[in-house]
This record gives sequence, structure tokens and C-alpha cells, in this order.
Amino acid sequence: MKSGLIYLCFSTDFLIEEADEWRNECWNMIKKRQDCTFLFLTKRIDRFMKCIPNDWNDGYDNAVVCCTIENQKKKDLPIKHKCITAQPLLEKIDIEKYLEGIELVVVGGESDLNARIFHYD
Repeated sequence: MKSGLIYLCFSTDFLIEEADEWRNECWNMIKKRQDCTFLFLTKRIDRFMKCIPNDWNDGYDNAVVCCTIENQKKKDLPIKHKCITAQPLLEKIDIEKYLEGIELVVVGGESDLNARIFHYD
């Protein structure tokens, strides 16, 4: 078996309601494969507490939760490895005071043919 980083549901959302019926099976795979790190993105962080397994506590050592942000509100959730994705970032934001405990920030613009120009400054 090869170990490494496994991205979950990058063309959908790991916490989407339609995944409720099979998500427990996925959590079991994550627990079993401690040699791998599993990263998932979600726009549905409000569903997080409903979707975690009973033995989650403050998170699994090999699970990284990356949440998209759309406003300045901060969520305190029991997540051991946290990252933020701000994309598409359409205007200037200031998240500096929220970065404690955040391991990674991903920033990007829109990606379709009609995408607005992204200004990194």
C-alpha cells in the first residue's frame, strides 16, 4: 500500500446531504488508513457537527478539514488540522486575526471564461 495525501470530494462537497448515506464508510476508511492524510473541502461547515463520527473528539490525526469562507465570521469547531480556502476571492478580506490554529490558506480567483481579473494585492 502506498501512503500519501488523498483529496476527498474535490468535485463536490464532503458534507453535502447526498453523501450522508455513505460518509460513515468513508470515515471508517480514514481511520483504517493512518498511513495516509485525507483532506476535504467544504462550503457546508454548518453541517460539520452533524457529519462527524462519534469518536472524532478534536479530529483524527490524518484528517484535514478545509473550509471555504464567505464572510468574516469565525467558527470554533473541534478540528485538529484546519485550513481555509478563499476562492473565488472577489474582494479584499482580512483574516489575520483568525489564523491561530490554521495550517494552510488557499487563495484564488474565478476560473471560467467570464472570470473577473484576480488582484493578489
